Parts: sequence; C-alpha cells; structure tokens
Amino acid sequence: MFVKRVVGEVATVYAVCTERGRCNLEAFLSKAHEGGHTKQVDGIMAVLKRYAREPQQHLSTQVRRKIMSAKGLWELRRNDVRLLCFDGPDRSIIVSHAFWKKGQDTPTREIEKATRNREAYLRDGLKVWEG
Repeated sequence: MFVKRVVGEVATVYAVCTERGRCNLEAFLSKAHEGGHTKQVDGIMAVLKRYAREPQQHLSTQVRRKIMSAKGLWELRRNDVRLLCFDGPDRSIIVSHAFWKKGQDTPTREIEKATRNREAYLRDGLKVWEG
C-alpha cells in the first residue's frame, strides 16, 4: 500500500494514495477548499496536526469515534467532514479517505473501502510515496 506523509512531528499522519501518488485526502481537501469550505478544511487539518504534535493526548469523542461495525477503523470528524482512519506503525495513523457525511450513520460503502485499505496495509505493509 502506498501512502503520502500528510503531517508529522512526534507522530506521523499518512494518507492512502495510488502507486502514481494520487491521494483521496489531498483531492478531497483541495476540492472542498475550492468549493468555499475553507473552515472545514482548516478544522480537519488542525485535528491532524494536533494528533501529530501530541499523539499521547486522547482526542475527544466529539472528534474521534470508533467504527463499531469494523475492526480497527475509526472516524475523525469535524463538522460534516469525515476521515476514516486506522492505526499504523509507531503511533502513526493512516487516513484511508475523506468524505462528506450527510446522514446519521457512516455509509457502508465508506466502511468497506476503509476496510479494504486496512487489509492491504496489514498484508503488504507501508510504502511511502516519494514524488
């Protein structure tokens, strides 16, 4: 599985990307920013930076929520922006992908996509994309 480094200080936040370096998180945040959702983009980036600075501090349940129906997945949230994540090596986190949450429950297709990414990570390990 290929990933890109998003932010890193004490801990690193990675985002899943293709072997050519296309990253869902980057594309999502860029499109959201261009669409006038600057506050949401800034808010979710602040959460990622805070985690990278202080991984030992637990994020509140208002920001981080475990996905009960999927082993090892959790959701970072800020307003309507959702990032599905899982734990990586050395206190890092891996962001599977981002999406706009429109309803009460996390859509099954989003959970399935994140589960496939987590399984690929467990099977193949981590390859940091350099480009």
